[in-house]
Amino acid sequence: MAKFNNIHLLRGKVGDKVYCRRRDFGSYVRALGTYKDEPSNAQLACRVKLKMAVEFLNPLRRLLDECWMDSSVRKRGFNGASGYFIKNTFTGEYPELQVKYEEVCFSNGRLAVPDEAEMIIDTNSVFVSWKNLQRFQAGPDDEAIIILYNEDYKALCLFRNSAIRQQEHAILKVTEEFIRGTLHGYLFFISYTGKQVSQTVYLGCLRIEGTNGSV
Repeated sequence: MAKFNNIHLLRGKVGDKVYCRRRDFGSYVRALGTYKDEPSNAQLACRVKLKMAVEFLNPLRRLLDECWMDSSVRKRGFNGASGYFIKNTFTGEYPELQVKYEEVCFSNGRLAVPDEAEMIIDTNSVFVSWKNLQRFQAGPDDEAIIILYNEDYKALCLFRNSAIRQQEHAILKVTEEFIRGTLHGYLFFISYTGKQVSQTVYLGCLRIEGTNGSV
């Protein structure tokens, strides 16, 4: 049997032992840890929330990196939006977690929010309207960014360059299949410089039955 007397030269796992070396403590050996405890419901809930957040937001990662502005550098972009989603948009207890779609937010900034915003369905079009009240931190040429989410198909549709704030409306062409089912709408503005954004406004939820766009 081989014998090794100088453990100072060893680092890492060997069999069921871990050889460690610390500058302030010297070399030592510890047993390889064993993990037998099952994760708690709270731990499982955190994992599920993270998974659902990433799946929901990932298609809009580039947009979120552009439109989620926070005073904390660590909370900018996709990471900031994901953290908000996990903290604010779930209801129920594991394993019956559900998303509160009215609480979903795709933007974070100080630009003036849309006023009196709403959406309606007309055949294969979605009509989104708002009021331009010429408030502080609101430019007439702010770009309207609209997001539609079909809950049944779990599909997101992003609309850019469809309207500006002073136009007070946008007409969005969508497929017949996309508007069938439960549709959620969201609206926010981004300044023409791209340096300021508004908070997201929820446009409401429409349940579309049949194939002719009837609500």
